[in-house]
Amino acid sequence: MKIQDFFQENQQNIVSLLDEEELNKIFIKVTQKLSIDQQSRDSKIRKLQEYIKLALLIVDEKSYPFEGAANAMIPLVTNAVLNFACTAYPPLVQDDQIVKFKVIGNDDGTDWLNQDGQPVIDEKTGQARKQNVGAKAAKGKRMATMMNYQINEEMPWYKTDLFQYLIVLGTIGTVYKKVFYNSVDDTIMAKFMMPDKLIINENISSLKNAVITEILDLSSTEVMENIRNGIFIDYDFDWEKEPIQIDSVELINPQKENELQKQDFRFINQYTYLDLDNDGFPEPYIITVDLQSSKIVRIIPDYDQENI
Repeated sequence: MKIQDFFQENQQNIVSLLDEEELNKIFIKVTQKLSIDQQSRDSKIRKLQEYIKLALLIVDEKSYPFEGAANAMIPLVTNAVLNFACTAYPPLVQDDQIVKFKVIGNDDGTDWLNQDGQPVIDEKTGQARKQNVGAKAAKGKRMATMMNYQINEEMPWYKTDLFQYLIVLGTIGTVYKKVFYNSVDDTIMAKFMMPDKLIINENISSLKNAVITEILDLSSTEVMENIRNGIFIDYDFDWEKEPIQIDSVELINPQKENELQKQDFRFINQYTYLDLDNDGFPEPYIITVDLQSSKIVRIIPDYDQENI
């Protein structure tokens, strides 16, 4: 199948264009990559769990010098993390100017040319007249103004999430932010993600061409909404079935673990490369898999027709 066929079909989700054999091969490739990447980072996640326990003041029972011995924790880490977040937060949101711009390169404009292609000379200064002076700065200001409007007016949760982001960053040193377009709500979204929800092989040297797997814990309502809005294919989703627990180490509060397992169904988004047109050059795709049903529910090209 040619790549152009995907665009001619005028649909983003191309699962229906692939046969069952091809989908099975893709499923095996995706899940194998997920397993390999998880194993590469399990030791790191276990260390991060210990950091979180310190910050949350989770006290383990002591058995020395005797069972049930008194145990106390001084909130040194907790206080340090809160101080970091409270210090870093105000400058980031000051005057609602969350997005700022920076001019790179010369912004002095270009010479004004006459019909003969020669610079027009200013009679007063004797210098060549300039046009588009400060054009980069003006463009940067317009973009910053628009993005600040989106964040402050259309994303009211952003600032609250940002403070939580800083707390997590101060606790474990790693946190991610995903910015994307929500086609259902027709809005820009920014979602902060814990490092256990974004699986990247620990042995890579650069994120540029890395395969990245995003963990999605969706409620049954969210899954059905995605099916009815055409984001997922229409398949037999068993919403009454008990959600499964993926075999991985996670950064979750042990006190909420059972509650999370009962509520959420485990999906993954994998940002990977496939050679669906058999031209010997893999193209980037986003693949969504329902791990409980072992079914691929979405495959979309991570490129457009112009940059094939």
